[in-house]
Amino acid sequence: MKNILLIFTLCFFSVQGYAFTCLNLITGDTFSSNQNQDVMVPVQNELVQDENIFANVGEYFACRNDYGWGQDFMDLTAVDMGPKLAAGGVKGGVYINGQRYYDDDPALAVGVNIYTLTAKEWTPMDVDMFFDVSSTPGSLIVINQGDVLMRLTLFFRSGIDGVTRTYIWTFRAANDAFLATGSCSINDDEVIEVDFGDISDADIGYPGTMSPTQRHKQIELNYRCDDPRLNLDIQIMLNAGISAFTTNGIEVKGVSGLAVEMYHEGNIIPPFSSFRSRIENGTGHDSVVFNVVRTPDPQMGDLQYGEFEANATLVMSTP
Repeated sequence: MKNILLIFTLCFFSVQGYAFTCLNLITGDTFSSNQNQDVMVPVQNELVQDENIFANVGEYFACRNDYGWGQDFMDLTAVDMGPKLAAGGVKGGVYINGQRYYDDDPALAVGVNIYTLTAKEWTPMDVDMFFDVSSTPGSLIVINQGDVLMRLTLFFRSGIDGVTRTYIWTFRAANDAFLATGSCSINDDEVIEVDFGDISDADIGYPGTMSPTQRHKQIELNYRCDDPRLNLDIQIMLNAGISAFTTNGIEVKGVSGLAVEMYHEGNIIPPFSSFRSRIENGTGHDSVVFNVVRTPDPQMGDLQYGEFEANATLVMSTP
């Protein structure tokens, strides 16, 4: 009798590895485990009534099925507004596949599917994030660089091996911003141009002074709100770069020895300061005066002949 030797080769394939990988599109880093992610998002000062979409998750993150077969599921399970936005009464949420979900939507507790991945290719996560703004002006919300705007909690489940993971992605402000809620406008939201024309040395004074001989411009401010029944006190804040030689002045681009000051009822309003005004029956009116000043101690190159430009924003809110 012959003995036949049978050799069995057994290969065990583990699918316990990373069947699902995400990519941070800003840094280029990939991650598969339960790693939290922080990204910086630019913030605009101007908000419109109702909905303001401030970012799309797909601009920052993409994911893929590493095997290219089976199914991987990514669900959103929580939306948390940043502390300053929540304290300011700002509501918000996300759009997933065309459906809007507010941060307190009960569907999120169960999990809302963002997508199901089967292909081994990077797929951006098409989720719009938004704020909602009421029609009535509210308190000014000061956002500093690094402040949390929104935090998303996501739940991953592999249909291949049943592996689950939780991701927390935090979206932070990439810049300082002043968010004024409400649908009231200043001068119909048109750009206000302050043209000083041709000015000479004699037309320019020093910081904190405004005489009749100095060149200055009065600008009328007209307020209009969507609600004609609105009656309330408001404040108008000056948002602008600060001059290098006077903290009361607006920075002039390219000319370090010049600055522009803003006055209201004879009082100087420095950048990031405000003055009180009033809305009655949905409208209001006020005026401010802009004045050009120069450094009292000019150095070489501080004062130059030619055109100059300075930019600022007036922000309306409640006191």
